[in-house]
Amino acid sequence: MVSKYREGQHAIGGAMRVAPAYGVIQRADCESSNFEMQTRKELATNSDSIPASIRNPKSAIRNLYSGPRPSILDQRPLQGFTLVELLVVIAIIGILVALLLPAIQAAREAARRTQCINNLKQWTLSMQLHHSAKNKFNCGGYRTSNNRRQSWPPQLWPYIEEGSVLSQWSNSTSFYDVPNAYPVGNALAGKAPAAQWFSLYDCPSDRGRAWYDYDYHRIRSNYVICWGPYEAEPAIDPKQFTAPLSPNVKGPFGFEDYYSLNKPRFAKAKDFIDGTSHTMMISELIVHPYDASIDGRGDILSDHGDSIFSTINTPNSSAPDKQWSNYCEQVLPDFPCVQAGPGFKGGRALHAKATSRHTGGVNVGFADGSATFVSNFIASNIWKAHSTINGNETISASDL
Repeated sequence: MVSKYREGQHAIGGAMRVAPAYGVIQRADCESSNFEMQTRKELATNSDSIPASIRNPKSAIRNLYSGPRPSILDQRPLQGFTLVELLVVIAIIGILVALLLPAIQAAREAARRTQCINNLKQWTLSMQLHHSAKNKFNCGGYRTSNNRRQSWPPQLWPYIEEGSVLSQWSNSTSFYDVPNAYPVGNALAGKAPAAQWFSLYDCPSDRGRAWYDYDYHRIRSNYVICWGPYEAEPAIDPKQFTAPLSPNVKGPFGFEDYYSLNKPRFAKAKDFIDGTSHTMMISELIVHPYDASIDGRGDILSDHGDSIFSTINTPNSSAPDKQWSNYCEQVLPDFPCVQAGPGFKGGRALHAKATSRHTGGVNVGFADGSATFVSNFIASNIWKAHSTINGNETISASDL
């Protein structure tokens, strides 16, 4: 018995196919074979428009891998510098830097030295303006009639366009007292007139913006006025000065009797018998490296030895400065110092030499408004002669 839904099985070309029970036999193999033959005929007819890779894919794959093989040289990795080559390049660069760096540093120092000279010219010009306004130069540090301690910079502030600072300054109190200055750490210390910094205070070759912060906050400066060829209070009576000094010789700044702090001397142009072009008014001094140091060198608002230089020693000499015993904080090689001996009237024979960071010398400003560079090797007698106003020395500009 065969169900009406039983499918008939027939062998056609070695393949088994299932036909519906209704008697319709589908000949799949024959139709597939006919379709394949028809497709090949169409391909043969249109062979020109069919890519070779489609017509014969196996051949295309063989051709893909049958090209020329790359050579061994082409397979080498890209190469950079060898270690030896790199070291040679570094060595060459180092040599070039070593050759160029000194020249660059020399050019920078030349620019700084020029700026320093310009600062000195500004100070000497302010002194001349003071003379024009009051028929006398400013004085150095002094004591007021009520024994208040004052110095030379406030006298010149109006002539360097710092009149607003002067308006806050009081001559009725000392340079370190309120309102001129405040103790270190006080909230108002940085606003006081003694703490106002001007670019004219600093030589660009030194550290700049230095302060005296031992007690009362105030500025230090690189520029100090010329006291002459003797101490703040001369160690011997000026009447007894001997060669190369003449008796009673004077520097451009000082006291009338050489020692009384309340008798400052205001020199006039007519007093410069040696000539204003031959008389130094101001020079340089390296400021102490520590703001909190008690050492007062460069404390230009002070009334006595800290705001001046003497020509006892030549510029940048290794000879020690002479300071108050507890105010000498030696930092070698730039700040040698020893305790000062007594002056001829019982004070202290303080003095400091002109010093700078410039190679080979210091800058100096003259009473005629000029400024120049002076060598460390200047003869001592010539150096002293340029610091007096009435020494009658025979000197010329070429001696510097």
